[in-house]
Amino acid sequence: MTRLNYSKRANLILPISRVYRYIKNSTLRHVSIKVAIIITSVIEYILSEIMSLSFDVCNAANKNLITVNFISIAIKSDEE
Repeated sequence: MTRLNYSKRANLILPISRVYRYIKNSTLRHVSIKVAIIITSVIEYILSEIMSLSFDVCNAANKNLITVNFISIAIKSDEE
């Protein structure tokens, strides 16, 4: 049986181990891996929402490439 990393087990795209390492290096206390999983999933959710809004703005402008301007417009035009 092959060993799965945390990201594949949690079905996430972003690397949990890297987020865990950043959290552990920035704090002096012991941090659970569960905290890194939760933070990674929240970051991934926020990024997917931003990319979805940016994709809609990009399609409305009849463009194929999402640029920084489309991301900025999408964030500013979102009501939430």
